[in-house]
Amino acid sequence: FPIGGDPSLNPQFQLKKANSPFSLTFSVKPGSTRSKLGLDSFSPEITEVFTKALDSDVPRKAFEFPGEIIVVTQEKDIRGALSRLGRVQVVGIDTESPPRGKARIAWLQIADERVAILIRIFNWKSLPSPLADFLADPKILKVGQFPDSEVRDIAKRFQVAVRGVLDVGFLAKSLDVKPLNLAALVARFLDRFLDKKEQMSRWEAWSLTRSQATYAASDALAP
Repeated sequence: FPIGGDPSLNPQFQLKKANSPFSLTFSVKPGSTRSKLGLDSFSPEITEVFTKALDSDVPRKAFEFPGEIIVVTQEKDIRGALSRLGRVQVVGIDTESPPRGKARIAWLQIADERVAILIRIFNWKSLPSPLADFLADPKILKVGQFPDSEVRDIAKRFQVAVRGVLDVGFLAKSLDVKPLNLAALVARFLDRFLDKKEQMSRWEAWSLTRSQATYAASDALAP
């Protein structure tokens, strides 16, 4: 039977034998098929449960950033990177932090459908003026998922007020949409699976793995 809420948004299932304290919890990932799961080796009863999971509304296709990813680690490269966005009016914005308590922001991501810019601000004491001006420009709409804490952190650390922010989490909440996490919203409104496996990875590292870069760019574009 499904556990953890709506199986189309949190596709986790549990098998439990009657009168037994033991159970098996499993998730159905996008692209799973009967052959990949080896269903023929299970009993008919278990096969039926897995088949129902496969036939549920779990998104089969992953949401992944489709464009160019630019990684910036030096302040001098900011102007050139932002110029790749052109006269953009709407961007997605997100941040990544090390998975330790109240660690400060390590990466700032800005993306449209063509270009994603991943900026390592972990050890920066100030923001270069092109980036500060971009964030403070109210004419550029910056769309994020509950970005309040990140906006406050940037204001406190760098004395830069981020303006023109649209919070899709707040919009979803006002429409009484549940659950409100980004992966759930992507599944519901875009019918795509947002892979979050890199969420708790080592974002304090100087360089990103290819998987981290793709995750960060996708997370920024998703809202």
